[in-house]
Amino acid sequence: MKQQTITITEAVTKNVVQQINERFKKIDDENKQLKNSVKELKEKIKGLEMAKKKTNILLFGIKEDKQEELSLVKYISEKLNCHLGLNIQEHEIMNTYRIGKIKNTPRPILISLVSYWRKMEIMRSKHKLPQGIYVKEDYTKEILEARKTLQPKLEEERRKGNIAYLKLDKLIIKSQTDANREKRKRDPPSPPNISTPQKENELYVAPKKVNTTNAYEYMARVKSNSLREKTNV
Repeated sequence: MKQQTITITEAVTKNVVQQINERFKKIDDENKQLKNSVKELKEKIKGLEMAKKKTNILLFGIKEDKQEELSLVKYISEKLNCHLGLNIQEHEIMNTYRIGKIKNTPRPILISLVSYWRKMEIMRSKHKLPQGIYVKEDYTKEILEARKTLQPKLEEERRKGNIAYLKLDKLIIKSQTDANREKRKRDPPSPPNISTPQKENELYVAPKKVNTTNAYEYMARVKSNSLREKTNV
């Protein structure tokens, strides 16, 4: 009788454990699907944000005037044309406005241009702007955070004498030998020389935050520990 009771108990326990495992597997599968869906949505949102900002620039150092709203587009186009030697028409500026809270210093101006090539023309000529006035890319919050994280590494590599720069949310590093090799490729052909293989350019990406354990993983571990304790009794 005792043996029969043990057999029945084991069978019931096995059946219950199997049902629990199936339920957890179903929950785990659903959790994975939800994670994938969220990841895909985040990527789409990121792509939309980057596309929206693709033709934007931020202009800093322009004195703020209370009456500027009515003539800001005209003023900006004239200012850029004067300093950069360009011929930007008012209709090429889709939108322009100040961003941030009003402070003692002039707020930056967000300029949304109609075409990407016009934006790049401005970025290539930005070194012509007078001291105190400068332009920057309009990056997403995610990219700005990544660039901030990579800034110490960028400065470290430059101190080493390497050529280092940020490209979106990535840090590109080139040694002097790599830079010289690229320069030789652009120069007129010369007799071949025997050279040792060069190290490829290094690329660093800002580390992502580690996700904490979710509820399903925690429940699964608790269930597993509980079953092991019952087995050992």
